[in-house]
Amino acid sequence: MLLSIQDARDVYLTLGEPKDWEILWVRLTEETGQAPPQSVRLGFEPSWYPKGYFSALCDCMCFPRWHGTDEAGTLFADYHARLNAHGLFESQNDAVDFIRFYVSLDWRETGDYSVVEVYSLSDAFYEHLIHPVRYSITGQSTELLAGSLPGMTWDIHLERVARDRKIVGIKVLRDITDMGLAEAKAVVEGLPKTVAVVYLGDVESLRQQLFEGGFVFHISAHV
Repeated sequence: MLLSIQDARDVYLTLGEPKDWEILWVRLTEETGQAPPQSVRLGFEPSWYPKGYFSALCDCMCFPRWHGTDEAGTLFADYHARLNAHGLFESQNDAVDFIRFYVSLDWRETGDYSVVEVYSLSDAFYEHLIHPVRYSITGQSTELLAGSLPGMTWDIHLERVARDRKIVGIKVLRDITDMGLAEAKAVVEGLPKTVAVVYLGDVESLRQQLFEGGFVFHISAHV
């Protein structure tokens, strides 16, 4: 279990073939934390999380003969039919219902069960994991980071865009500039490139829009 983006990055970059591995973002269903942008919910998992990583689904449905108590493979047939393509429940209620049934069996694994919500992460997340977003306020006071002057011009160096965010990236580029569709598309397909932007909001809002567009970028005050 990794508790921070920095920890995830440190571990991910030590893997021999990082792209062969996937990082999943999870939270207890009673928690209110927001999943990373563009992540996709895969389903709900009965688990010992965060005290442990045991999966009751894996134990008795994905490998139903683990305990040798369901040789016919029919005991959990009703619940197995509710699993989605990711081997998870589509609803929290189904996961809770499964736990009630599972803990009623005298051979089940014991523990403090909980339900976690499982998310997959977008290509944009992995791009930013390997190449963190960078931006600076060159030649200007640091106060501008929190609230730039209306109409201030910024030089934005766009290094790359995540493969699955190109269409969104084009839309973002059109939103923050006066570019037409063809021009914005040409910029995105021809990265890296630097564009000058007259932005009416603050630089943090600009940074957030670029991040949502899947860009790896660098911002500096236009001289």
